[in-house]
Amino acid sequence: MVGNLNMSKTDNFKHIKSDSDVSERLARMICKTLKEAISIRGSASLMVSGGNSPIPVYKKLSKMDLDWSRVTISLVDDRWVNRESEGSNAASILQALIQNDAVSARFIDLKTDNATPQEGLNAVETALNDMPFPYDMCVMGMGTDGHTASWFPDSIGLKEALDITSRSKVAAINASGCAGAGAFPHRITLTLPAVMSARAIALYIPGPEKLAVFEQSEHASVYTSPVTALRAAGSRLTVFSGNL
Repeated sequence: MVGNLNMSKTDNFKHIKSDSDVSERLARMICKTLKEAISIRGSASLMVSGGNSPIPVYKKLSKMDLDWSRVTISLVDDRWVNRESEGSNAASILQALIQNDAVSARFIDLKTDNATPQEGLNAVETALNDMPFPYDMCVMGMGTDGHTASWFPDSIGLKEALDITSRSKVAAINASGCAGAGAFPHRITLTLPAVMSARAIALYIPGPEKLAVFEQSEHASVYTSPVTALRAAGSRLTVFSGNL
């Protein structure tokens, strides 16, 4: 079940529309959020999404002035593949973000040596328990099917991932048959309560097609268009739309 997720305030998020270097604005927002966390608590945690769209964001962020040795980075979700695979989010983050000034940041992988995501859940939970929590920022993406993280409509494990009463930080997803999952149906993903713990959530939506999907999701079920669940974050959610 979704539990007592409050979906009533769907227009309380911030929306930054820009066709002029949205990646720079998002990178600066992430950097500012992490700096504030370090100033207040001495450390910061950042959860990032994979895919091609945010790569320019991460490349800019990696060169920004920040005490990266105090930052721990992990993933919102990943395909259950080794880093050598084309589909590995971990590999793309290591190449785009854990570079330049950010090379001293600590990175926690969601992929283990277990054969399946379900078998790896306990090990990943243990690893994430060593990361500052609640997370300071989650950077989310979205597919044209309305999925975010690895919350795919009609996927096996979706109800567990969206259970707002769950104490688990991660869930296993089998998205076989879901078009948005492509050739990588087996996934590990943050749960909705883990994402909702974040002090700030950024959702990047490149292009008008995806923006239309998000706008139409306002009155949709979280099971048919899971991205709508992020609206419950209210003012902690910032939507970046434009050409990244």
